[in-house]
Amino acid sequence: MYLRPRQIFERFLVEEKINRLDARGGQCSEYKPTGEAVFCVVTRADPTEIEKMKSLHHDVSHVLVQRGGRAKAKVGDRLIGGERKFLVQAVDNPGGIGQWYAYFCNERFDLN
Repeated sequence: MYLRPRQIFERFLVEEKINRLDARGGQCSEYKPTGEAVFCVVTRADPTEIEKMKSLHHDVSHVLVQRGGRAKAKVGDRLIGGERKFLVQAVDNPGGIGQWYAYFCNERFDLN
C-alpha cells in the first residue's frame, strides 16, 4: 500500500447498530459503543468502487483501510473519528489472508 502525503493511520471508535421498537411499535435504530477501536487510513472511493457498490445498492464515498488484526466493524456499524462519522456499507478482506481489511463507507453529516 502506498500512502500519499497527509494520509496517516487515524483512530476510529466502533459503534454497533441496534434495532429496537419504540413506544408506538415502530422500528428505530440506535448505536451503542463496543469499546473497540480501529486504526485506518481514509481514502476517497474511486469511481470503479463507487459503481461496484451502487450495483449492490450501497452508497459509498470513502474506503477505510485497516492493517492487520481482525475486522472489528461489520456492515451497519458506525465508525467515529473526531468530527467524522462513517457508516460501514461493506467489509472486504483483500487477498483473504487477514493482512488488510477494507471498510467501504458512506460519510454522514446528519447523524448524532
